[in-house]
Amino acid sequence: MTTISELQSLSSVPKLETNGSNWIIFQTWLRWALEDKQVFGHLDGTAIKPADTEGDEKMEIWQKNETKARQLLAQKLYDSTLTKLLHYKTVVEMWAVITQEYSVKSGHVVAAMTTSFNSLKCADNANVRAHLDKLRLRYEELIGVGVTIFATDYATRIIGSLPAKYQHHLSTIEASARASAVAAAAATPANPTAIAAAKSFSISADLLIQLATEEFSLPPVNKVLRQRRPILVLRCLLSAVALATVVGRPTRNLVWPGTVSHSVSVGTVEAKVTWRRIALVPSKDL
Repeated sequence: MTTISELQSLSSVPKLETNGSNWIIFQTWLRWALEDKQVFGHLDGTAIKPADTEGDEKMEIWQKNETKARQLLAQKLYDSTLTKLLHYKTVVEMWAVITQEYSVKSGHVVAAMTTSFNSLKCADNANVRAHLDKLRLRYEELIGVGVTIFATDYATRIIGSLPAKYQHHLSTIEASARASAVAAAAATPANPTAIAAAKSFSISADLLIQLATEEFSLPPVNKVLRQRRPILVLRCLLSAVALATVVGRPTRNLVWPGTVSHSVSVGTVEAKVTWRRIALVPSKDL
């Protein structure tokens, strides 16, 4: 009989969806829960049934754990799935059937989710904020089912899913930031590591979303928010390049589209584009 404590230990295990959409998460949580109860071996076959010659006590213990494993598994299956297993005598047979069926189903579901993620595209006059929220949700769903998406691939997907004017805007910012990072790193003699890191620099996915959302939210007649963008690029550089090696070295290589000044202003705070003065900008403005 399943005890209250055993049911509580399964509370974090989701029921297996009949379409297999949560198969990866389900089998992970179930494994952890049944390992905690020391009965997962009855699913994967490592808990071998004792021979008749090994005595009644060992057989009784094995049968008790077999019954517990079957009951705990059944708690997390819908009736339509459970009815397919009723004619199997052991839990290991049941688990083998479930694994075979839902691995295939899960593969189809993940493929469909990946296609949906890769095909999302924001129309020219659509709501960019809503589009990026949807894209982020698809990304998190894929991560949740065990799909690996590298940060650079996610960032590329963000830019590629946006209208052309946003792609140009973000690509320009990233290229400018990368060029400035390379120039800053090159100002340090005999520092090939910093230069290599600067050449591979890319803006994070979260910051790309922030920049695109800001651009979308900016009223056509109000350009005040654009003053924050140089600060955002400088923040990228500070986190992407080992700038400790060039602190105190002024640079005139920061190129900002449409900007010829060597300083940027945020409210009443002005920061010259030198590494020494950047360090003096209040953290709340960075």
